[in-house]
Amino acid sequence: MVNTNLYCTLTFHSDTEKFNLKEFENKIQLYKKLSWTIGDLQHPDYEESARIDSSAVIKSNTSHNYDGTEVISDFFEYLNSKKGDILELKKKYKALLHFDIVINLESNDSPGVFLSHEHLLFLTEIGASLNYSVYDYK
Repeated sequence: MVNTNLYCTLTFHSDTEKFNLKEFENKIQLYKKLSWTIGDLQHPDYEESARIDSSAVIKSNTSHNYDGTEVISDFFEYLNSKKGDILELKKKYKALLHFDIVINLESNDSPGVFLSHEHLLFLTEIGASLNYSVYDYK
């Protein structure tokens, strides 16, 4: 039987500023882009093109079972250690922040997803919206 798993992301997004991802990588551990948005490769200088929308993603580990408590706690511990850098990058690039919990349901397990008062307070302090996605692969 395959287990349900979950992970978290914190995404920086701007519709007005092109991100210097090297600067982000020097301060925080980014999740590497694995795919292109439709149309990106049609631009003659796609690697250098300034698409006005920019994003950068920090990703947690993925849980190995249906209980995401440890993954969520570890991720918030990392984010707390980088709070100054996160706020600096947010301000410099006029970015919006989105915190996402992604749950992949691949069995009849029910995931354990709990955000503590401290987690919610942290998201408020950095001005991040809270989202979640559930994918049911059963």
